[in-house]
Amino acid sequence: MKVGIVGCGFVANYHVKAWKNVGTGVLAVADIIEDKAREFAHRHGIPYYFKSVEDMLSRVKLDVLSVCTPPQAHREAVLEAVKRGVSVFVEKGVVGELKRVDVVVYAPEDIILNPEGGWLKNLPEGVFGEVLPHPIYLLQSLIGKLDLISASTAKISKSTWQKYDELHCY
Repeated sequence: MKVGIVGCGFVANYHVKAWKNVGTGVLAVADIIEDKAREFAHRHGIPYYFKSVEDMLSRVKLDVLSVCTPPQAHREAVLEAVKRGVSVFVEKGVVGELKRVDVVVYAPEDIILNPEGGWLKNLPEGVFGEVLPHPIYLLQSLIGKLDLISASTAKISKSTWQKYDELHCY
């Protein structure tokens, strides 16, 4: 996966680390202060840096844009990426009418995906009973009543005590 970051301030350091933790490096960064982008790219071993998100998206083929600009600049970066077919990771910011929200909940594997189940094994719905209510409440606060179109489950862990540990709802 080819990832770019726009905004090279404090929080961008955490985004670089998070992308590396999931096995993906960052290919390019952009910041309106070009020296900041250059220094950030050098410090993190990122091959390309640019002065604008438009320039970055024009010159480097990205799969995902991680938006680390101040909130008031999120809209411009998000819309530029979406216009070019690039997926966006943005933590907050008003960008227009909400069409889709993806919520991914991460928790320490030794707790949530414990092969023996631990205390989660005794919950009525296992890992879903513990984790699922949180993003549902978040989504309801953002978009109101949720209408389920379809749902599917999968199993990604090696645990023997739970039937499913991944849920996709549309």
